[in-house]
Amino acid sequence: MMITIKHLIATCLVMATASFVSHASVVMTGTRVIYQEGSRDKVLQLNNKGDHPNLVQMWVDNGQAVPAKGAATTPFLVTPQIFRLEAHSGQVVRVSFPGAPLPKDRESLFYLNFLQIPAMKSSDQSQNKLVLIVNNRLKLFYRPKNLQGDVEKLGEQLSVTFSASKPGTITVTNPTGYFVNLRNGLLKSQGKPLAFALAAIIAPKSSAELTLPAGATKGSVISLILVNDYGANVTSTFTL
Repeated sequence: MMITIKHLIATCLVMATASFVSHASVVMTGTRVIYQEGSRDKVLQLNNKGDHPNLVQMWVDNGQAVPAKGAATTPFLVTPQIFRLEAHSGQVVRVSFPGAPLPKDRESLFYLNFLQIPAMKSSDQSQNKLVLIVNNRLKLFYRPKNLQGDVEKLGEQLSVTFSASKPGTITVTNPTGYFVNLRNGLLKSQGKPLAFALAAIIAPKSSAELTLPAGATKGSVISLILVNDYGANVTSTFTL
């Protein structure tokens, strides 16, 4: 069914040539999904804040927009997968984990998609219109129990050093079992904050090299702005 709808999307975009119709009105409560090990399911709330109904399709992928031929499906099941969401109404969706076990010592990252296709009146179907079909994509973290580190204090557990192999970069090491979601970094240079590393992510028990703005030297102060489980910013400051 997913392939059929995606083919429909492509056809609609190719055929639409004239007026513009956009109803990107379906939203989900929260900015990310945390699926705790042992949970029966994860309940999500979607709401249509627009004045028109939408057809909504939901699925989970592992980061590949188009999975390789023969690739295994993700271990998550979304119910319902396809539904009609009326104007100014809501829909409860459940994500369950009936799949094979995942690593126990670190989080696993997937992506939850919800595609919204605006409904059209029968009187409009004979006209040329551009229909925008919006795919929203959120991170879905599978979180095992008893992970190393404190998810509430991830910034304090990172180490930041100048990269020995690449001048002008820093190495950020994440020793915990959690993914570090970095909204951005800030380098103070001549009293002005310079942004870098926009929307970076550092996997559990790994390191990442981040390129600094020009002017960084030993003794420079940088701030790493992390995103916590609730979508809020948490800032940690380091002196290089």
